[in-house]
Amino acid sequence: MRRSAGEVAQKKILDAAAALFLKRGFEAATLRAISARAGVNLGAIYYYFKSKDQILVEILERGAASITEAVYQSIGPRLDSEPADALIRDAIRLHVRAQLVQGSYSLASMRAAEEATPRVRRQLAPIQDRYKEFWRDLLQRAQKQGFLRPDGDIEMTRAMLLSSLNSIVKWYDPKRSSEAEMEKVTNAYAGLLLDGLLAGPRGRQQQAKP
Repeated sequence: MRRSAGEVAQKKILDAAAALFLKRGFEAATLRAISARAGVNLGAIYYYFKSKDQILVEILERGAASITEAVYQSIGPRLDSEPADALIRDAIRLHVRAQLVQGSYSLASMRAAEEATPRVRRQLAPIQDRYKEFWRDLLQRAQKQGFLRPDGDIEMTRAMLLSSLNSIVKWYDPKRSSEAEMEKVTNAYAGLLLDGLLAGPRGRQQQAKP
């Protein structure tokens, strides 16, 4: 679908802002610098966005939505019909792939989010809270089905998983890899994270030791 002139201008502004947030940090990236990099005048930025905070919110919301919707659309319809361990593995792969597809955009969002004001954080809270609840429910299902250790702390596991998933863009650059290599990394990441949590034979032996 062909984008309107307004959509094209907004994307230029958001792309420019993301690049500058990554390079300079949120505070140091001025609206004037964003307008220069985007190739639009300063008035155009104010036409589409009320403030730099709103630009950041839009970047973070778009980034979060691309990840959460990819996971929700695939995993949601299967929650009551497939084993939780398989769903967790797929959810990890989907989250990682979405992060990698966004690449530097995700990394810029992460850096800028660290400098976000309390007001910006409050605006993002509903999206983040819904996703946290999704993972909490998925992990609880896995624990009840015997796939996760019964003595495992669900909240700690959820926090650890999401922190690890979100950090992949800090050390892996998808631009340097083929599609096959990206798929390999995505699968390896899921295996590394999930197989360390499953209550397999070795896990039960460790729990049985005095």
